[in-house]
Amino acid sequence: MEISEREIGIFALFISIIGITLLFFLTYYNVPRAIPVSSIQFQEKDSIVGFSGRVDSVKINDGSATLKVCDGECVTVVAFSSQYSPYLFEKGQLLFVVGKVGEYNGVKTVSASRISVVE
Repeated sequence: MEISEREIGIFALFISIIGITLLFFLTYYNVPRAIPVSSIQFQEKDSIVGFSGRVDSVKINDGSATLKVCDGECVTVVAFSSQYSPYLFEKGQLLFVVGKVGEYNGVKTVSASRISVVE
């Protein structure tokens, strides 16, 4: 039994479509489970966290915005302007933040990789 070039091309296209679809779903649903802001202080440095809270304050710096995001407890979130315009954020907005835990002057902070405005 001989396989033609056309059959090989169709098979390769089929496998490619399956692979792209799989990558889409893995990327789309690869969001960390939401945790309360109060538990961020117990997370290890460089761990990825997801949480929601309201913007309590916004400080615009050169190249970034520093947000204080609270859900009873507060955490400092750094949003770099290469990803987000610092002027997008306002006090009172409800955000869902995904980012990497870091430490600045002994205080846990989150460097945002994804910020979604919920309301």
